[in-house]
Amino acid sequence: MKLLNEDEEPVIRTATTYVLSGSLDEEQFARIKAFCINPVDSREAAGKKPETLITVFEQPEDVKIFDGFTAYGTEELKKLYDSLNLAMTFKDFEHIQNYYKGEEKRDPSMTEIRVLDTYWSDHCRHTTFQTELKDVTFTDGDYKEPMVKTYEQYLADREDVFKGRSDKFVCLMDLALMAMRKLRKEGKLKDMEVSEEINACSIVVPVVVDGVEEEWLVNFKNETHNHPTEIEPSAARPPAWAEPSATRCPGAPTCTRPCASPARRIPRDRLTRH
Repeated sequence: MKLLNEDEEPVIRTATTYVLSGSLDEEQFARIKAFCINPVDSREAAGKKPETLITVFEQPEDVKIFDGFTAYGTEELKKLYDSLNLAMTFKDFEHIQNYYKGEEKRDPSMTEIRVLDTYWSDHCRHTTFQTELKDVTFTDGDYKEPMVKTYEQYLADREDVFKGRSDKFVCLMDLALMAMRKLRKEGKLKDMEVSEEINACSIVVPVVVDGVEEEWLVNFKNETHNHPTEIEPSAARPPAWAEPSATRCPGAPTCTRPCASPARRIPRDRLTRH
């Protein structure tokens, strides 16, 4: 289109049209609409022809500063916490208040609180997988005995691997990576790439490309955060640019059931089947 007038930038808008047939009541129509329209990246288009394709954005207001934040008492701080719908706990919020009061010596902005809340999430910090486990118990069942034996082996291995270190504690992330650490210490994983990455294990593999041998990395990664960010895992997780990996779906146990209303999230059967 730009070939017609190279001095003008064309504005193009697209939409997908769905044609439904049969008799549908309002509830069924709403469920179909919720299934087809992902609110994370899409919206319902107007039925009539728009007067213009140019989108006009309003001038945003100045970033809000939480005046008096560092001086808030518990009641005032809790009221603000409840109004913001944050992912972090109130205890985390109190920690942030203490930081700004003692270190920054100023009140935070809305942007700062939102960024901290995003970083505080399981998606960014692996909060669940890196929480220290101090009291581990196993319920009765068919798999209790092998699970207890595996856990005891893990404790024995970590005592060997981390001997003399006080900065390491029991957590799910450590449990997931202990096998690789143990094998490397025993000299059985010499091709492992050593890096600061805490939730992945890569091995160096020689690959011949056009007759030339190159070192490639095969990556095994613990994707711990796809469940907390289930609204849109494909957009929420880190880019998969060169990381072929299977996505775990702990939040999708009912993949054999018919699709129910997927309000504001990808339906569970689509997560597991597609």
